Amino acid sequence: MPSGATWFTPGPGETATLAMTNAPVAWENRTVGQYTPYQLSRGWDYTGTAPGSAAVTFTITNAHGDQQNFGTWHNIYWTSDTTQNGYAAGFE
Repeated sequence: MPSGATWFTPGPGETATLAMTNAPVAWENRTVGQYTPYQLSRGWDYTGTAPGSAAVTFTITNAHGDQQNFGTWHNIYWTSDTTQNGYAAGFE
């Protein structure tokens, strides 16, 4: 921590909880087909796109029982005039 910085700790009392459903899997997103060399992207699949995976979701429950849920999104997009190799994903 930088000098002069302070750490904030919550006081006693009610807190929120975070629950995760399913687990991400290691994934290599490869372009397949006639275009070589393929473009490679490695990382974690949260969306359930990879074989054998399921979408990861998060639920935050506050001290009074209210819940907020976060699911995933993904989008395949054009990277040139002829190929659709781009892939973006995240939580919403």
